[in-house]
Amino acid sequence: LQAALAPAPVEVDDRIVRYPTWTDDVAAVIDFLLDRPVAGVVHVSAGEAATRYRWTLAIARRLGREGAHLVPVDRDLGRPATRPVDCRLATDRLASLGAPVPRDFSEVLPILLRERGLLLANA
Repeated sequence: LQAALAPAPVEVDDRIVRYPTWTDDVAAVIDFLLDRPVAGVVHVSAGEAATRYRWTLAIARRLGREGAHLVPVDRDLGRPATRPVDCRLATDRLASLGAPVPRDFSEVLPILLRERGLLLANA
């Protein structure tokens, strides 16, 4: 959000592919799993892929900004945690359990911005 609203150019990672997942959706999955005899690891992740640049650009556009100040970069920006280039989690087990499916960020983004009282450009 800070990068999307920044007044000056901001370098944003356009290399590492993430799957932004709303914590409310993760909580719904946990609630679902608590009522079932499930053991072991269950990965929870939305299915829509986005680099941090694409995600930030979507936020900027929703807020009525063009996003020209966002500079996509394809190099390590020195984040504290090392990440693989594609951060996809294996969600097959989640689906096989019949758990709620986390919504994609493009669906959740308008909700998050509305909850924070931010104006939406395309809502």
